[in-house]
Amino acid sequence: RSFLNDFPIDKFSSELVKLLNKTDNENISNLTSLCICSLLQSHERSTSNLITFGVLEVFRKILNNIKWHETATNCVNALDIISNY
Repeated sequence: RSFLNDFPIDKFSSELVKLLNKTDNENISNLTSLCICSLLQSHERSTSNLITFGVLEVFRKILNNIKWHETATNCVNALDIISNY
């Protein structure tokens, strides 16, 4: 049994997507997008949860109006992970 089975993935995914969507802080945006990448790599249910909570629309918004290179790079990396789902 994986210890991540008890992790509140729904709530965590929802909050990450909300934070990435609403922040105007470069550091928070960079760290949140990196956290999403790490979550996608580490938790088997993260892809469906993040998609359910609108991560694709948030990525689209970020990539259509790139403010911060690191955030954009993390979004592209996350999309690559999602595409292999």
